[in-house]
Parts: sequence; C-alpha cells; structure tokens
Amino acid sequence: MGGISAKVEIVGLAELSQKITRMAAKTPDELTKALNMGALAVSSTAKSTVPVRTGTLRNSIHAIPAVKKGNDVVATVGTSMEYAPYVEFGTGVRGDATNDNPEVKVSYASDWAGQIAQPYLYPALQMNKDKINRLVAQAVIKAVRSNND
Repeated sequence: MGGISAKVEIVGLAELSQKITRMAAKTPDELTKALNMGALAVSSTAKSTVPVRTGTLRNSIHAIPAVKKGNDVVATVGTSMEYAPYVEFGTGVRGDATNDNPEVKVSYASDWAGQIAQPYLYPALQMNKDKINRLVAQAVIKAVRSNND
C-alpha cells in the first residue's frame, strides 16, 4: 500500500520569529503608556463624581503609574483614605440594599441601618472602559507597525 507525503517549506520563518520577538519586547512599553492614559481618565472621572463633603476624599484619588507584573501590565486608581470603601460600597443594611457593584463581594452588618453606597471608582472605570479598550488596541497596533520597518 502506497502512502502520500508532502513537503512544506516555510520561507522567512527566522525573520518572522525575530519580528515577533521585537514586537513582544515593545508591546509592554506601549501598553504601559496606554494604561497610564486610561488610569488618568478613570481618576479624573472619579474625582468629578465622588460625593464631596470636605474635598479630602476627592483630593486623595490618584492614578498609580502602570507597572509590568509578570506577563501583565497593571495600572491602579485609588485612594488611601480609610473611609473610602464605606463611601463606595455603603455600610449596614442601607449599603447592602444600594451597592450595585457586581464585581466586589461585600459583607454587611445586618444589625444597623448604616449608610447608602455612593460609588465613584467603579462607575468611573465603567465610564472609561471603551476608551481604555481603544487605547490598548491602539498600543498593540502601534507595537506591530513599529516592527514592520
């Protein structure tokens, strides 16, 4: 019984491999820039939507520059104010009834009324998700194009 065989030759494989390696090296830098821009947008939106009593919480909201962690690039927006989570998620029975954030599980005390949730960080992220996705897509495209020289 005879068999069928085929020979396939890939021309330019070494060059392609080098381009992919160069692109992979550039991509984190471009992603870092994109995520920093996204984090600044989230921070700005959060500052404009946070409830203000004294201005301390609003003034404490900041974007931490993006860093590479393993295979990930991570940017953070937050605040160091101890009471910030209570504003974001609420407390007690009222907080439990008004916290609409599906991504964070909060345990509420059921023996007191507490305060309503007044989210500002999560909505700021949601309002900027499309922008962040566009920035990341543009960063990847830029990294790819810069290696086509």
